[in-house]
Amino acid sequence: MDKIVSIEQLQELIINIRNLRKGFLTNFYLDKFKHSIWIEKGALFYILIDETLFFLKKDIGFSNLFYCSTIVENLSRSLHLLLSSYSETRFMIDAVGTSEQCQTIQTMLSNCQFNEYNKLIRMSRMTPQDDTFVLNDKVEIGSIEDANQVRELLLMNFDIKCEQIPYQEEIDQYAKDKRILVYKENSEVYGFVIFESNRSTHYLRYWFVHPEHRDKKIGSMLLNRFFYEGNNTRRQLFWVITNNENAIKRYRHYGFQEEDLYDIVLSNK
Repeated sequence: MDKIVSIEQLQELIINIRNLRKGFLTNFYLDKFKHSIWIEKGALFYILIDETLFFLKKDIGFSNLFYCSTIVENLSRSLHLLLSSYSETRFMIDAVGTSEQCQTIQTMLSNCQFNEYNKLIRMSRMTPQDDTFVLNDKVEIGSIEDANQVRELLLMNFDIKCEQIPYQEEIDQYAKDKRILVYKENSEVYGFVIFESNRSTHYLRYWFVHPEHRDKKIGSMLLNRFFYEGNNTRRQLFWVITNNENAIKRYRHYGFQEEDLYDIVLSNK
């Protein structure tokens, strides 16, 4: 296992697998800003086994496992070798793709003693052209000061094994980019939305309301402001846990539909 020391090294490792020209399978999608922080934190490592490149992002009590490989058979052989060398390590791994693609990867992972931990589906809608918005003054763009509270709420209320909680530096950058919405009373954050946006896509990363304040319609206020912020984009999307039926029904009410795109989180322990 070797530590990754630069984005350039990370990119070169991936290119080397692609250049084998024997196919390409991956669950690792490069984000230069985010992965630069992982590298600066000394949290990102790699292991090369035959035609498979593994990335390990170390966390407390487990490691997120990513791969770049050629074909499923090569990935399976390499994964068996990896697990035999790190038998005491708890790995969390994502199978991402269509239902057919995920089934192939999940079957292979099951044969390597991985079990499903959680399952998410992507929902999306084309941005309505006739949306009307009733904005509440208590929902505002989050500040750097708010970012600290936001990360604390993420750590306390989200499952770090499948949510991959951003580092504080990432949350701070969301605040600088005006990509955090907060509902506050007396300087205390009761709820927030974190999102990403470009000309075509408005992506809801996190939407949270503190359990003690969920009778105040804060969630609706935040979601309405999120829609407003993305009114000039072409489509809006997010991931939702498949067994969260109440949330899925609510999203359907807003015109969102499930896609054939899944993120299945698996664990070997």
